[in-house]
Amino acid sequence: MINYLVGKMKEDDILLTSTGVGYEVSTIGTLAGKVELFIHTVMRENEIKLYGFTNLDEKKLFIALIKINKVGPNMALGILRSLGYSETLSALLAKDVDRLAKSKGVGKQMASTIVNSIKVPLDISAKVEDNDSGAKYDAIETLLALGFSLEEAHLSVKNTLVELGDSLDLTLDTAESVIVAQSLRSMK
Repeated sequence: MINYLVGKMKEDDILLTSTGVGYEVSTIGTLAGKVELFIHTVMRENEIKLYGFTNLDEKKLFIALIKINKVGPNMALGILRSLGYSETLSALLAKDVDRLAKSKGVGKQMASTIVNSIKVPLDISAKVEDNDSGAKYDAIETLLALGFSLEEAHLSVKNTLVELGDSLDLTLDTAESVIVAQSLRSMK
């Protein structure tokens, strides 16, 4: 079973390792350059499919999703691709059927089944607060995409929001970029 791969991403989800072996790996987002991926392997009678995640929390949430009846790996990956890790986690913890139903291939009935059946691992559910705003989730997603760990991104954004306080209107379209810029400055 393949659990971890390091290499360079090539076109069409191909990860080329230093030994010259290319693996087809489905990921949440578009990755480029050198990457380290935590792999979940799905073996079927006629295929072996690899799903890659940039951190263990993403992988744990993916596994929690595929444990639900009628949620396969492709639907779980589709949910994470549509909403991103942070927003998916938030929707699940808040039991927000409407937000989850916005994912491609997930209707209201399936979203309801998912939020009522999921068992989110405690170690990742403790990292998200119920009253987080959309701008905060988007900022965390951006920092994750830039290669920061979930803990680093969450802590930095949380500290940034405390620093900025009431001077930042989280409903503005520019709120995410302000949070990301300030978080990156504070991480130096």
